[in-house]
Amino acid sequence: MLALSGCGSAQGAAIGDGVGTGSSSGSSGSSGSPGSPGSPGSASSASSPGSSNSSSRPDARTALVGRHFTGTTAIGRQLAPGSTVRLGFTTTTLSLDAGCNQLSGNYSFDGRTLRVKRVALTAMACPPGLGAQDSRLTALLSGAPAAALDGSTLTIGSPTKRLTLHEQGGQELLGTTWAIQGTSVGTVTSPLPKGTGASVTFDGGGEHGIVRTGCNSGGLAVSSLTGQGQRRGTIALRPAVMTRIACRAELMFLDHTVIAVLSGSVHYAIDGEALTIVNDAPGKHGLTLKAQRPGAGGAGPTPPPGEGPGPVPAS
Repeated sequence: MLALSGCGSAQGAAIGDGVGTGSSSGSSGSSGSPGSPGSPGSASSASSPGSSNSSSRPDARTALVGRHFTGTTAIGRQLAPGSTVRLGFTTTTLSLDAGCNQLSGNYSFDGRTLRVKRVALTAMACPPGLGAQDSRLTALLSGAPAAALDGSTLTIGSPTKRLTLHEQGGQELLGTTWAIQGTSVGTVTSPLPKGTGASVTFDGGGEHGIVRTGCNSGGLAVSSLTGQGQRRGTIALRPAVMTRIACRAELMFLDHTVIAVLSGSVHYAIDGEALTIVNDAPGKHGLTLKAQRPGAGGAGPTPPPGEGPGPVPAS
């Protein structure tokens, strides 16, 4: 069972007061008032344990689809220092990241209970605090916890041991360092070799960018950008000006692929912390990326020529 605690902030106190009794921000119902039966997703329909009419919540799961939540406060035990719980939902699966391992599973949500089946957890070695936290979160989600969705706030657990998360609209394209996770051709995605440190960053003005392929690095020039501040759009890119380090064969292949994708007209789409970039040229070659957390390592500064990962002497 998860045991997490709030940080004692005003927000944490408001969260603790709001669950099970209705929020103080104008929610139409509370646990003591059934509210309007025609308003799925409200606090009243999501947290009325005495209601037996499930027809008032016919689309409870669809209310979560495509949404991403983050949390740094909880009731019962403090989160590991500096950690943030990130929880995202697709049509049938959820994924959770609390700073170390990645948890995923199939889920169902009826407005009152979150049930997760086929829970899978990666097996990375974690610092003691994060490893124990992963275990508590796995136990929480595996135990069919009570859950309530109130607008943009999702609470999971009991009144005394509860995790509170707030919806995030997704990372901004500009100003974020995007770690490259894989390459794609059509609908087929291939993961990157481990430890490449490949990434893409577009500056806040949307005119320039930096690309690191895991072998070479260089600058991007943006000719035009649409959809700024939204979840999807297009970018017109001039050919990147890159260093010319000779690397291992698999890194050279990745190098050529990344540079080819980031040239010409591309479409991008942001889903929470995930970014997809697909080149408009025939073949639909693309990249899958994830927002790089500050201090998480990975990209780092641009290495001097000849000192990138995996270089071999040029012949």
